[in-house]
Amino acid sequence: MLKKIFKRQDKFDVVMRDNIRQKLKMFDDVIFTYALINKNNPNYFYILSNRIGWFESDYQIKKRHRTDPVIITGISGVSDFFWDQATMTRSLGDVEIFDAARHHDVMQGHTFTLHDELNNVAMLTLIRKTGDTPQFQKTIDRNREAFKKILRDCHQLNMKLRGVEGEVIYSGCRRYQIYETADAKIIRPIMDNEIIAPLDTLAEIVKRRASNSPAEFDNIAS
Repeated sequence: MLKKIFKRQDKFDVVMRDNIRQKLKMFDDVIFTYALINKNNPNYFYILSNRIGWFESDYQIKKRHRTDPVIITGISGVSDFFWDQATMTRSLGDVEIFDAARHHDVMQGHTFTLHDELNNVAMLTLIRKTGDTPQFQKTIDRNREAFKKILRDCHQLNMKLRGVEGEVIYSGCRRYQIYETADAKIIRPIMDNEIIAPLDTLAEIVKRRASNSPAEFDNIAS
């Protein structure tokens, strides 16, 4: 199943890319990515973008998603978040990926995430190309629900193209966190914008990935 979902196929890429372009055409000339990663095995990764020369070649070939703080933060359980080099450095430490991304105008954006029933995380990232930061953030705030729907629709289309039958997107909040005390075990839903793994843990993962030390995403989110 995973091999089928994550295998690159040119005909699917064309359909998906055109579909996202069409849905985002009212938001001017924006750089976008649709990414999919399996939480249990991050080697299964797929990314699609209108900035092909960076994301679908250099980025994917060099497996930059393993140390990309945007991907790591998305896996951690955040529903959507703004990012740039300054905010990621403050929370996760020095991140070398921005040195390469700078040459492709990939320095600031907003990412929406969706956790599906197959233990995958789908992410739609909008990258600021023109205008200033306040203007970009106002556009996100005004259209947040529209962007979330675009991500859901794109993910459903991707799964359908790859022959995945049935609904794979959570109909409601089905993710939980377990707290154990001396007297009881408490289970409660994980809410939007709640980070499952503490940021110092994420920072340690980024550092280990950068130094090629063994560290996995496996236990970040469940």
